[in-house]
Amino acid sequence: TDSNSFEGTYAATVSAEDIDGTTGSARLSIDIITEQGGDLAYQLLSPVEGPFELVNVFVDDVAVYTYSSVTNDWISSTLSIQPGKRQVTFELSKNPGGVPEDIIATIPKSEGYLGQVWLDNIVFTEN
Repeated sequence: TDSNSFEGTYAATVSAEDIDGTTGSARLSIDIITEQGGDLAYQLLSPVEGPFELVNVFVDDVAVYTYSSVTNDWISSTLSIQPGKRQVTFELSKNPGGVPEDIIATIPKSEGYLGQVWLDNIVFTEN
């Protein structure tokens, strides 16, 4: 957790520096069991940039959102969740293209780039 939050005191966060090696990923998964389905709302802050990192959001291992450009403002998003047992996964992927370290080190980063993602205010509302 980190004190950089959308609401409240803390938010979940991970940095590319937390991932060992030159490639890899970190995931946060949430299991939802619902008879009626509903909406999962969340806030995301993602000052990341391809080819360095990508942030993916999956529902049952199907990518529904990808964030790959620097944003320094919190993004509000909502996922439609179908009835049944579902898994929502937020993933920070480091160097997803496997660019060699000596080459990626020469690529300039955009202003505001931090290589880190924050997730906050996750709320499921059943239909």
